[in-house]
Amino acid sequence: MNPLAIYRDIDNKSYQIIKEWAETTGLEGKIPRCMHATVMSNTKPVDTTLVELDTTPITAKLSLDAKTIKIFGEASHVIVFESEELTAREKDIHTLFDLTRTFDYVPHISFMYCETTQPSPPPPNITLDITLGHEQIGNVFIPE
Repeated sequence: MNPLAIYRDIDNKSYQIIKEWAETTGLEGKIPRCMHATVMSNTKPVDTTLVELDTTPITAKLSLDAKTIKIFGEASHVIVFESEELTAREKDIHTLFDLTRTFDYVPHISFMYCETTQPSPPPPNITLDITLGHEQIGNVFIPE
């Protein structure tokens, strides 16, 4: 029995675009060496072998701008976006294990770990289609 974290890596081209964009935000912090979209995370130990991982890549539209940057926890800066697939999947997994939701899930990509709270100057606006790879289980909250 282990805590459960499920994520999908983003494609290399999107990673490069997000990394270059993150460097323009004025935030000073560590950019992870790879980025992922978090599908769900819960600290309650569960039998992870019961999860049937989705192996089909999905696409999502990502808007990079000051309005999509949010802070999760004390230092994880994320880009929030809409994805019906990820939202439904997160709900299904919580239901499978009868897990209590401690917050409302929002699809997101962790892109920087730092203590600066707001980007300055405002970053440029970019919209791109990203490809999210197959689901994986692991600890996804460790900065580089």
